[in-house]
Amino acid sequence: MQIEKMTMEDILGMAIATEIQGHRFYENLSEKISNPDVKVRIRRLADDELKHRQIIEEMYRNTIGREPILPPARGVPDILRAIASLRVDDRTQVLKVLEMAIEAETISAKFYQRGAALAADRKTRLIFEELEA
Repeated sequence: MQIEKMTMEDILGMAIATEIQGHRFYENLSEKISNPDVKVRIRRLADDELKHRQIIEEMYRNTIGREPILPPARGVPDILRAIASLRVDDRTQVLKVLEMAIEAETISAKFYQRGAALAADRKTRLIFEELEA
């Protein structure tokens, strides 16, 4: 489902689902990494996804007026399919791992950029812009 055809409830629900999927991706990635410096950086990204989820869940409560529905009621955006398709195994090189992390963050940033463009109010737009950054 394209973000342009989604309601704010759909967008926020998908954003939460995206952060959950991103957290799983980075957790899985960190388990496959033997380089301690890279492992720490990847775990920080996983922690960031948890923080983003909390922010978006609070935004959902404030905007929609109730607890988030998980999984979201409608559709699966390209971002979830794209992140879910990233696979890591024991042979994956450190550079490839970092490229995958950058790709996952780029996918997320584009999703949030579109959310900001569709936001009906300044507060919502600013939160999406912060997450995009």
